[in-house]
Amino acid sequence: MLTSDSREKPLFKEIESLISSSGLRTVEVGTNEQKGSIQMRVVLYNPARDITTEDLEVAYNIIYPRYKVLFGERDLTLEVTSPGLQRNFKDTLEFGVFTGKDVRLYSVSSSSYVVGTIRECANDS
Repeated sequence: MLTSDSREKPLFKEIESLISSSGLRTVEVGTNEQKGSIQMRVVLYNPARDITTEDLEVAYNIIYPRYKVLFGERDLTLEVTSPGLQRNFKDTLEFGVFTGKDVRLYSVSSSSYVVGTIRECANDS
């Protein structure tokens, strides 16, 4: 089930503002706390070209020091990754992120997959 609240979450907004100057866009941000440690996963995308390991390294070096200070004594594990080739959309904002890209969607009404290109996306459609 698609959500539409990612861009309203404070952590998402902050990550987006931190990495936007590097030309990257935030697709997903998630955290998980366990026994005094925090695992953070950030999925990024480069709209101009395929994302590279260098892009991910730059983003990691921007994000990690900031959150290491904010989380203080707790252990921080940070994973910075690309969306992958066969990503399942989790939020409606991803239609805007992947405008111009080919997608395969499952249509409940026709009980089959539909293949196409995302031509444009607005907040409400």
